[in-house]
Amino acid sequence: MLLPFSDVQPTDLPRVGGKGFRLGLLLQAGAAVPDGFCLTTRAREYFLEAPGLLDWIRERTTAIPAGREAERLAEVRARMHDEPLPADLAHLIRKTVASRLDGARLAVRSSGVQEDLAHASFAGQYETHLNVTGAEAVEQAVRKCWSSTWKPGVWTYCRDHQVDPRALQMGVVVQRMVPADAAGVLFTVNPLTGRDREMVIEAAWGLGEALVSGQVSPDRYAYDWYRECETERRVARKELEIVPIDAPPFTVTRPVPADRIERPVLTSEEVRELAAQALAVQARFGCPQDIEWARAEGRCWCLQARPITRIAYSSVPGEWTTADFKDGGVSSSVCTPFMWSLYDFIWERVMPAYLTDIHVLDASAPPKLWGDMFFARPYWNVGEVKAALMRLPGFKERAFDRDLGIELTYEGEGRVTPTTLGGILRGLRVLSALDRSFRERLEQDRRFAAAQREKLHELRRDAPDGLDTKTLFARFRKLIEEHYNESESSYFLTIFDNSNAKLSFKELFDSVNENGRFDGDLLALFGGLEDLSHLRPMVALWELARAIRRDAASLRHFREESVADLVAAWRAGAAGPFDAELRGYLAEHGYHSAKELDITVPCWREDPTFVFEGLRSLLREDAEPPDPRDASRRQRVEAERARDRIASALGSGPWARLFPFKRRAFLRRLALVREFLWWREELRDLSTRMYNLIRTHALAVGARLAVGGALERGSDVFLLPFPDVFRTMYGESTRDETRALVEKNRRYLESFRSFANPNEIGDRYGGDRKRAEPAAGADGALLGIACSPGRVEGRARVIADLADAERLERGDVLVTRFTDPGWTCKFGMLSAVVTETGGLLSHAAVISREYGIPAVLAVEGATRRIPDGRRVVVDGGRGHVELPAK
Repeated sequence: MLLPFSDVQPTDLPRVGGKGFRLGLLLQAGAAVPDGFCLTTRAREYFLEAPGLLDWIRERTTAIPAGREAERLAEVRARMHDEPLPADLAHLIRKTVASRLDGARLAVRSSGVQEDLAHASFAGQYETHLNVTGAEAVEQAVRKCWSSTWKPGVWTYCRDHQVDPRALQMGVVVQRMVPADAAGVLFTVNPLTGRDREMVIEAAWGLGEALVSGQVSPDRYAYDWYRECETERRVARKELEIVPIDAPPFTVTRPVPADRIERPVLTSEEVRELAAQALAVQARFGCPQDIEWARAEGRCWCLQARPITRIAYSSVPGEWTTADFKDGGVSSSVCTPFMWSLYDFIWERVMPAYLTDIHVLDASAPPKLWGDMFFARPYWNVGEVKAALMRLPGFKERAFDRDLGIELTYEGEGRVTPTTLGGILRGLRVLSALDRSFRERLEQDRRFAAAQREKLHELRRDAPDGLDTKTLFARFRKLIEEHYNESESSYFLTIFDNSNAKLSFKELFDSVNENGRFDGDLLALFGGLEDLSHLRPMVALWELARAIRRDAASLRHFREESVADLVAAWRAGAAGPFDAELRGYLAEHGYHSAKELDITVPCWREDPTFVFEGLRSLLREDAEPPDPRDASRRQRVEAERARDRIASALGSGPWARLFPFKRRAFLRRLALVREFLWWREELRDLSTRMYNLIRTHALAVGARLAVGGALERGSDVFLLPFPDVFRTMYGESTRDETRALVEKNRRYLESFRSFANPNEIGDRYGGDRKRAEPAAGADGALLGIACSPGRVEGRARVIADLADAERLERGDVLVTRFTDPGWTCKFGMLSAVVTETGGLLSHAAVISREYGIPAVLAVEGATRRIPDGRRVVVDGGRGHVELPAK
């Protein structure tokens, strides 16, 4: 029933409440935390088990007559204040206070389990008692904290946030107070500018109450922890301070002595010390923190930490997005410096080169930054891309943003390029360049793919571990600077052309879709691509499962053995049933992984757990699952029917026969989009193979650098951008420099691993605004982007990430933030897909159409708004997700 802060565990939030939990983690992060302990929620329950007490409380708080709620709640609080603590609990508190906190002034604070929820913080709702001395006073303060769940304000707050006040749970924190001579707050990221490596410290003389209450203007210090330097030091005129005294009311407000009014509160060394503690705290919690601190007797203490809830982006001009980066995987979680350096190596060259090639960006334009990292995730400069595409006549910002699933911050169509004579002439030049780019890109993709498959086979021939160090280093450098450069550049250029071909087709489709007569056909037109690269492993696994089913003993083996035992036997080289076939499967498809654009994740060859799980899933049911190709074939038929319906309508009537251009243009552009969709997935597969090669070589390089002492462990290679790996390989960086950079980058990733970063940032998005509630239809349906047609009802299964996907069962509706190619093997068992990000061309959309299941993407807050296990209706043609009444 009582836990010292040092004993609080990562799973103890329900036991000790929010404040106690965070104080325990602060201490474990290495922060200086004043000593204290938590009374657990069980202690409160034990107190309420006093004879007749809980029954009496329920009687007084159930079916309260109108107008008498405040009176009834006051009665409950008064009864709790007078009720003695159980003798053994009182003895435990007195013993602990005497042994750990004897003679100290104490703070006794409520620690609600429901504090700091995403939708309800309960800030300021509960009780806090300061300057408490003696065990008897502690017991009384504890009872008052427990009783604060029956305050009228708390009950009103609960109703406003759909929380049952009778279900509130409460821990209590008892902590030594710090007799501060200076205090303040620290933000681990700059909440005004959005700079994610710059901390902001506010400091005033005396206790923090003077700063919090606004009685004094604090000093302000900004510190870049990554560059280890102060970026701002603004010393204020501080004329008042609140200081502790020995007698009630225990504090006094007094003038600051003249020699300290304009003196800095913190020295440069103290700024560094506070920043070091704060960085450890941020890394421990994995998200930006608002920290209360105090200085006493020359030492800086962390008193409390809570997540920063609102961040503005005044230092981020324009518009930046993770669209396509997130659904593709590279921004789905924190991205290692090594991975981002690879991506950025291509992005910064290929994007401006493409825009210049199609004549929407001047070759003489000043250099721009096209990609960057914010909160350890890659973003791309969508504002500059839009500015370039505005040269296209008829460009509509809303269509562009909707296609990518970018947040809309404007009414109507947004920025639109008017159709003028000059615009048409410029547009003709751009359209001509695009047509040329489309033709050349598809031809180059055909040649490149054939040559690349041979090259990849050759590059895999010699295992990097077997190479001497000089050869390994030279091969690694060439692999990135030449082979990867060519491979990923081809892939990115295909993506760009694919997007523009789709926009061109959509513009034509909208012009023929009078009164929405072909609304039901658009999504069908993009399905049934057949032999899609990411379906091949699924087809091969299905065929392997089918063969196993024909052998009763083998089927029994795979059904009865656990996945862990199957993997262990495979690793040990044991020749179990279908061992040769499994090893052949992994040789052919083992370059895939659960997260294919997270280069730190082992591929299937390294860890075949995912493959064995997929195999067991196919063998679990008595009935053989359908051939994955059947759904794609059906979608091909539907696509052809939709194409023929529209083409027939465009070919009818006298004007159509005289001027058949629109029908021909429709068929030509549709064929172009479908071909690009197929090639985009084909080049994505080749890209995945290349990343797998880079991973194996990078690990081999890391192992050599670790042997030489430059790295602590081989996997640390992923914490360095590849140019820094090269410098370390060739002795251009010292051991200490390399290790220091690794540690900084590790802290940077840890700092944001749990942060729900916004998908879009920049001054246009106003990060400090209060976001509007997510859109809902007139019938209460959740709204998103229609990405794969069909309407089904099923059980929603809210899945945080692929590691949680084992909870999926056949017929479930997958609800998740985003998917990447590693999810493909799960689509065959689903009835529908709902994601929070993505657009018409994203991975989830393409694969859903191939499997013929409805998909609604970019449903804001879907994982929060759809309860796990709830029956939902997904209408993939309208972009609606309905939650029928229970």
